Amino acid sequence: MCDEDNSQLSNKLISILDSCKNLSITESDYLSSINLISRGKNSGVLIIKDGFEDSLAKHLSLPLEIKYDKAHELEIRLLQSIIINKLLDTLGNEMLTKSVDSYIKTNFQIWTRVS
Repeated sequence: MCDEDNSQLSNKLISILDSCKNLSITESDYLSSINLISRGKNSGVLIIKDGFEDSLAKHLSLPLEIKYDKAHELEIRLLQSIIINKLLDTLGNEMLTKSVDSYIKTNFQIWTRVS
């Protein structure tokens, strides 16, 4: 796992993925991740690029990338489905929360009593 965004949302996603029993998460920088794949130490890496959280807020395509060793393509495809599922759950909940918060702020005034 390579988190170049290091945002609240990317950290949340990593935490959720780390809790999956079918995934083994190791965080490292981009070059170290690629080196581990080249040496056969890791099958692949999910790269959360800078601007991940901002892209979600602006409804842009998410800067995510999976790099892997072709010898592990079947394994990566299976893991990819797990990652996509968790990603959709995480982002769906995040977008729903932001939409509800925005709706409440727009449509309801909150009265504060002054003593």
